[in-house]
Amino acid sequence: MISKSIASASLLVVALASLAGCAETTPPAIVVPPKNEAVQHQILSGRTEGTPKELAERGERALLGQKWREAADAYEALYGAEPQSKDAPSWLMSLATAYEGLAELPKARETYRLLASRFPGDPQVRGAVVREASLDAYLEDYKALGELGDKLLASP
Repeated sequence: MISKSIASASLLVVALASLAGCAETTPPAIVVPPKNEAVQHQILSGRTEGTPKELAERGERALLGQKWREAADAYEALYGAEPQSKDAPSWLMSLATAYEGLAELPKARETYRLLASRFPGDPQVRGAVVREASLDAYLEDYKALGELGDKLLASP
């Protein structure tokens, strides 16, 4: 009977020790998933860098301040990095305006042409075509002016 009592006491000690160990374990930590934050990517070019939003704001401020090189740098970087953006037509129009301010008239004309060919349905195309025609005349490129006239007459 003593051995039965010892066995029961040993079993009780083991059971209590097990329960005591369970009481000491810490509950599993609650894992909070990281917040999903929208982070704009950085655009890096040889002359400027920033997020698309920063570059667009910088370009607009530069145009308004007639800082043509700074504006051209911002819009070149934007269009170069995101040519399919919904804002690309506006960037091209602004870029062409900056080129005109820099007296880089052939570049301005090509940029207006690019805008008209890449985004024919955009509302800014009409202004771009008018500027292209003006530059053709100013540069005395009558062949290009005639071709543009023919293209306009052929369009519906």
